[in-house]
Amino acid sequence: MKLLTTLTLLATIAISSNTLAHGGGHGAMGADRAVSLAQTSAKMLTFKSHNMSVGKLDPSWNKVKLEQFILVEESKENFIVKATNKANNQTLYFKVGKDGSVNEVSESSDFKKSHGHAH
Repeated sequence: MKLLTTLTLLATIAISSNTLAHGGGHGAMGADRAVSLAQTSAKMLTFKSHNMSVGKLDPSWNKVKLEQFILVEESKENFIVKATNKANNQTLYFKVGKDGSVNEVSESSDFKKSHGHAH
């Protein structure tokens, strides 16, 4: 009985701490998630261009660690994440919307000149 009580208490604490840490509502997205989405997007772009202006990326982007993706800007609508691939000396910028969409990928951080994808 003591074991059952202990397990129930631990389960309750685990569920409560997850709920408290979640915060911000389901629609909100944090910077850490934006960085993670940029890394996932880079890996996806090694298989297919997904109509982004940078096109299909070199396979070495599959091995770029999360630490090479850094948040450089946050606005009301989106995040800008900078990624550096040391294997081919390429730097890319990912414009990640607060809704979780990767809107643009560019070799420049100036997204105003280009809308990011090819037609």
